[in-house]
Amino acid sequence: MIYLLIQVLSPQSGGTPFFSDGTPALCNTNPLERCGTFEKAIITKGVGMIVKYGLIFCLCLTLCACRNTDLPNWPSELPGQHYFVSAYQSDIKNKAAQSQQEYLQWVLSFYEGNLVVPTGWLYIQNLVVRSAQPELKGELELHLTTLGGKIAAEWAKANEHRTIDSRMLGIWGSVLQLAEGPEQQQETIQLIGEDINALLEKELLAAEIQDVRYEQRLGLRLFDGL
Repeated sequence: MIYLLIQVLSPQSGGTPFFSDGTPALCNTNPLERCGTFEKAIITKGVGMIVKYGLIFCLCLTLCACRNTDLPNWPSELPGQHYFVSAYQSDIKNKAAQSQQEYLQWVLSFYEGNLVVPTGWLYIQNLVVRSAQPELKGELELHLTTLGGKIAAEWAKANEHRTIDSRMLGIWGSVLQLAEGPEQQQETIQLIGEDINALLEKELLAAEIQDVRYEQRLGLRLFDGL
């Protein structure tokens, strides 16, 4: 398993830096050197560019949401704000640790990225939809919108109360882009959706979300030979 070697600076964790493999990011640690090593390795593979997009997607989500968001102007291409407000209100423990505005700002960061790396779920979704056959684009976009809503609603919570973390997003982003053809794309969306439900129901452990799980079930090679 190749972990995404990125520094997480999240207000959900009080700004404490750490890496997605659980390694504390000490003050003398240079995350750019670790990222450079990872990127150099994957560029040598046939799926280098696709995995690179997955890394960028995960990086943009874990960076601080450095933007002033006018929440009343909710983007029309996202699920309705009421969907996420309902998800926020239903988690009593998270409500005590995170304000609704902070939660919604992280939802927007999930979809749109931020000023540092302007890449988010919408970018990944559009990339996948563009690769589909014209007659299947509408249905595929609907499925990805539903899937993104499920992920965002959980990922945007405070770190100590969320089940979906940024490591999982990196894996899922890469898997979605590697899936080829309508059948495999649908199988990929369905499997990720089932895994999300199992995670939320505590029927699946976070540690079980690994690249090998999707390689074996979908016939993909995320990090061939690494």
